[in-house]
Formats: sequence, C-alpha cells, structure tokens
Amino acid sequence: MLVPGRPDGVTQVMDVRDLASWLIDCAENHIVGIYDAVGPMIALADWIDLSRRIGGHTGAVVRAGDDWLLAEGVDEFMGPGSLPLWLADPDWLGFCARGGEAAAKAGLAHRPVSETLTDTLEWEREQGLDRVRKSGLPAEREAELIGRLKAARARRKPVGLSQSRQEGSMAATMHSDHLPPLGERMEVTRALEHKPWARRAASADARRS
Repeated sequence: MLVPGRPDGVTQVMDVRDLASWLIDCAENHIVGIYDAVGPMIALADWIDLSRRIGGHTGAVVRAGDDWLLAEGVDEFMGPGSLPLWLADPDWLGFCARGGEAAAKAGLAHRPVSETLTDTLEWEREQGLDRVRKSGLPAEREAELIGRLKAARARRKPVGLSQSRQEGSMAATMHSDHLPPLGERMEVTRALEHKPWARRAASADARRS
C-alpha cells in the first residue's frame, strides 16, 4: 500500500448519510443559520490504520515523500491518479482543520468512522473492485510507483552497511509499525480539535522538521 511519507495531516471526512439526515432534520424543524458542515478531525495515519484493519490488509505499507509523489505526477486529495485525503500544498494547511461546533449544536452527528469504512468497502465490493474509478490510484499504477520507489531507494543504499542494517532501515521506511499506537494518536487528534493554535503550531513544526 502506497501512503504519504508523513501521514500526520488532519482529515475531516463526513459520511454523506449523516449530512443528508441532518439537512432533512433542519428542513423539517425550520433550523436556519450559517454552518460549516465538516467531519471530525482525524489524523490521516488513523484512516490508514483503520482501513487496513477493516479491509484485512497485511502487506507492506510503503511511504513516499511529498516531493517524490508530486514529481511522479500523483495528485493530491481526490480525482484521477490521486492519493485520497493527502495534501502537500502548504496553502491548504488549514483546509481540514475547521471547526464544526455550530453545526454540531444544530444537530449534526457523525457515525463511527469504522461504520463508514465497513459500509463503503461493502459497497465497493458490490460495484466491483476492478472497475475504473474517477478517483484514486489504479492498482497497476500503485504497483508501478511502489516498484519505482523501491528501485530508487535500492540505488541510494549507503556503501558499507551490513545487510541486516540495510534491511532494518528499509523496514522502518516501508512499514507503519513504528508509528505511535492508534489510541495515542487519536488522543492527540482530539486534543488538537480544541486548540486551533496548537494545530497550527504542530503543523508548522512538522513541515520544518
């Protein structure tokens, strides 16, 4: 599975069923106002972890840097040839870090992310996993990119390292097991939801590192 090299960005995904239900409730109950209808803030790394668990993915997670992905023509966020939810452009830093408190007070509620993923996977299987899609990377293109990235990394291996150290370095790069536990990342994400200044500082630090 090909993923961004630093999957620590914040996402805001909303199940369209929750949005539709809320809009109907607003119409029926004459609720009016200006609302930012957005999903809960969840780290991209947590989406990746949950998607792998629900989909039963046990293969390698190959992490590619933003510059490399862009140079290879991979698009951000959505559309053909994209990595879903990935944003590298700093001008979009706050796109998925907006407050939805007003909408929540007006009744907008979100079902568990695991339910959205489970139902989406079931729908995808019904539609056919091999069909042509209008968003995301086709399996052949993803495999091609992973092969190119592995070959590029193999050419850059330092001379003199033992084979075991080389393999350990590659495993640390290609697998997400070294990330903090899912629960710990979810706690950090929830804390950042209530501290906009901390979100901005954390994002700035991540980009400087």
